Amino acid sequence: DGPSGYKHYGATDKGHDGTIAPYAMIASVPFVPSLAQEGVHAMARKYAGRIWGPYGFTSGFNKDRKCYSTEYVGIHLGLTALMLENYYSGFVWKTMMENPVVREGMRKAKL
Repeated sequence: DGPSGYKHYGATDKGHDGTIAPYAMIASVPFVPSLAQEGVHAMARKYAGRIWGPYGFTSGFNKDRKCYSTEYVGIHLGLTALMLENYYSGFVWKTMMENPVVREGMRKAKL
């Protein structure tokens, strides 16, 4: 959720409009734990009054354009929960990798 509505907000070749999706930063914890946690803590310190509510972080904000979402999107919150569980226990990835179709796909992708 940003100044241009709900869309994918990622760094693209065409530039980034400055919108930050808190759930994406949190979901990065298993990949870059220190960097993601540092970012989440800094984001919370600076903007918690505008982007934190009864369900956690809202779906996005853009400080330069003074746009602070008040929305919570269930799939984003679910992604956050799954990725944090992966960070703490690895349960979701371990369970996923028990699936023979997933294992075969990973083998074919040479991962």
